[in-house]
Amino acid sequence: MGNTNRTIRSIIKTIDNLSRITGKAISYILLITILVTIIEVVSRYIFNNPTTWSYEVEMFTCGILYVIVGAYVQLEKTHVGVDLVSQLAGTKTQRILRLTVNFPLILIFSAGLTYMGAEYAWTSVKMWERSYTSWAPFIWPVKLMLPVGSFLLLLQAIADFLRDLFQVEGDTQ
Repeated sequence: MGNTNRTIRSIIKTIDNLSRITGKAISYILLITILVTIIEVVSRYIFNNPTTWSYEVEMFTCGILYVIVGAYVQLEKTHVGVDLVSQLAGTKTQRILRLTVNFPLILIFSAGLTYMGAEYAWTSVKMWERSYTSWAPFIWPVKLMLPVGSFLLLLQAIADFLRDLFQVEGDTQ
């Protein structure tokens, strides 16, 4: 049982660290979004010369941020949730609810999104898909982030499931 606990702790810690590192690293993409917005505002309202690319860069960076940061948000337990029932329950009942309700729902959602997102992204990659605007940037790299982000969320859900199932406490969070 000792080796099993060590293995479970190691898996949980690895996934938690992956979620933490990717979440914190991708959060810096918001700085790009802010910078591009400032450039657009200055260009449009001071120089009366709006850019053709800023809207798409803002949309792409925010989209990437939203899909990649999901695992980090799951790790930190900061998703918005309806927890009226679980707040009234004891700790053991809350854990049982997470194992029997939360995990299956997240599993179905993230596994489905990973699978469908991979097909969607692969189709885009095969055709080297571009945007239909005058700037016409490649959009397949952005679409690739959908299965990546949903897979990271799936991994974090598995780590949370293992943590609840084996009641792992301590240094993993």
